[in-house]
Amino acid sequence: MKARTGSEKRRIWPRLAVLAVALAPAAPGQFGGLGGFGSPGASNPMATGTPQVDFRPWLMANGTWYQSEASRQGSSGSASAYGWNAGGGMSGGKAWERTSVAGSYSGMYMRPNTRSQGFASGMSQVGMLAVSHRMNQQHGISISQFGGSSLGGYGYGAPYGGFGGFGMVGAGAVRETDFGGLAGFGDAAQNGLVDNEVFGSRVNYYGTNASYIYQPSLRWSYAVSGMGSMVRRQQKSLSDLNMYGAGGSASYRLDEKSAVSMIYQYSQFTYVGLFGGNNAHMAGLQYSHSFNDRTQFQVAGGAYNYRSTFLGTVQIDPALAALIGASSSLAVQKLAKTGWVGGATLSHSFTKFHAGASYNHGITPGNGAMLASERDMVTGSLGTSVKRVSFSGYGGYYKLSGLLQHGAKTETFSLGAGGGVRLVGDLHLTANFGAARYGFGSPVRNWQKYATAGLTWSPGGAAFRF
Repeated sequence: MKARTGSEKRRIWPRLAVLAVALAPAAPGQFGGLGGFGSPGASNPMATGTPQVDFRPWLMANGTWYQSEASRQGSSGSASAYGWNAGGGMSGGKAWERTSVAGSYSGMYMRPNTRSQGFASGMSQVGMLAVSHRMNQQHGISISQFGGSSLGGYGYGAPYGGFGGFGMVGAGAVRETDFGGLAGFGDAAQNGLVDNEVFGSRVNYYGTNASYIYQPSLRWSYAVSGMGSMVRRQQKSLSDLNMYGAGGSASYRLDEKSAVSMIYQYSQFTYVGLFGGNNAHMAGLQYSHSFNDRTQFQVAGGAYNYRSTFLGTVQIDPALAALIGASSSLAVQKLAKTGWVGGATLSHSFTKFHAGASYNHGITPGNGAMLASERDMVTGSLGTSVKRVSFSGYGGYYKLSGLLQHGAKTETFSLGAGGGVRLVGDLHLTANFGAARYGFGSPVRNWQKYATAGLTWSPGGAAFRF
């Protein structure tokens, strides 16, 4: 086979960039399928190249401290626990001329010295894998998978910061091999499935997303996608979820750095053992701009229409109803609701530094305590590595306002930070800290805090690519 010249390769990359623009809105990292448009925190939607990064492992062991505090109408109570955790993972990817593979796995066993006062003990793990292939200059496909089993879900709004703030390390390497967004990965900590759980009980989850992209010209490109997901929560008072959906987009490239997309998404979901008949349609516009190969901006706006066709009364757990501020029974009366969706995201990625911030407004099937809700989400993350020192941080705000449970709401504020100093070879001394505040429709407010210190073995600094 004749090798491609440098000029031929330069002609190929602009076409690949347009494919990426087409896919970014149709197959975002939000496996929940709802929310706003695009992929908040999506990597390189207008990228023109992809670094060659291999998969790299990491291992860590820590001493830990946890604290949980609850307050109600002036009274409060708190409990603390010490313990340990240990785990590891692998993250990164590889890009060839036509094919890209990106993935990440994290597993962590947490063991506090007491299981009372809500301090869970056990294994948490999450994995992500995406494969994309450009068949020729006009056609491309992508398949993304996300799943895990963890205490309190996984994401910026999850208890203990995505199983203790440790589960999200290493995920930043996926951004470096995302083929300009073609792999369908954005920020996995904004997965839209279990990124805002409010209880630390075990959650099992899985999501898949497949897309096809057609680019008839350098300016126009089209994409269609399908998705499916499921959530199973161990705590019986919380609802389980089955969901599937489809979407499509038409994108027009304004110039080498900008594109505008017309987007449509459809989702249908069922609360297992409760009721189904939940349908959501969304449509709108998205504008994407690349300042350079590493810095991207997206903004989107549109409308949604949500309908629930279930007729009857569903009993919900009285304690849970009192907590979220809803009545002890839920009456669904063929609800129809129309509202707006949209948001914006700004992201910068580099080998030694990453930063991103986003705002997103839309709808969500809920977090187990809340059912179908409008959601406001603000998130931010950053990570850097200079010589022997590495640092990462994140923050998030989630607000759910019930569509079915009138007057019910939850609010989550969370933040976390971690750092490491390389001692010798690939061995690092590390520390992490995080805190989260959970508010409900009732006067109850909960605080969770954690801190860790320990050792991490991380060739190539994979564990610090947050």
